[in-house]
Amino acid sequence: MKLTGTKAFKQQVIDVAIAKNLNIVFDSPKLQQMFIEQKSAHEQKQVTENKQDNIADKPVHSNEQQQNRGLDKEVEDDFIL
Repeated sequence: MKLTGTKAFKQQVIDVAIAKNLNIVFDSPKLQQMFIEQKSAHEQKQVTENKQDNIADKPVHSNEQQQNRGLDKEVEDDFIL
């Protein structure tokens, strides 16, 4: 793709191409290198965010939770008639 315009405009085109996951080859080697580097950084960020989301979604089974379950049972036992 041959792209002309200001630096800001060219950066906007790169940003949109990355956001929309477009596979574009720029005519300018400099723009192509910028695109590749920024796309790679974006993909790494996505991987990191996905890993963090997966960690947050996993249930945690700690001793504290097990102890709290025992306390809940004791509280329930106190109210049995």
